[in-house]
Amino acid sequence: MEWLDSRALYDILRDLMTQANEKRITEVEDFLSELKSQLHNK
Repeated sequence: MEWLDSRALYDILRDLMTQANEKRITEVEDFLSELKSQLHNK
């Protein structure tokens, strides 16, 4: 994963946000809240 610089990361995040805005914003929100709860449980 060394090739993953901040520019590539930005592009990935932008693509994710575009997809979320187009279709499944609630799925993304559910995923993020699930991820957050898992991080807090560690």
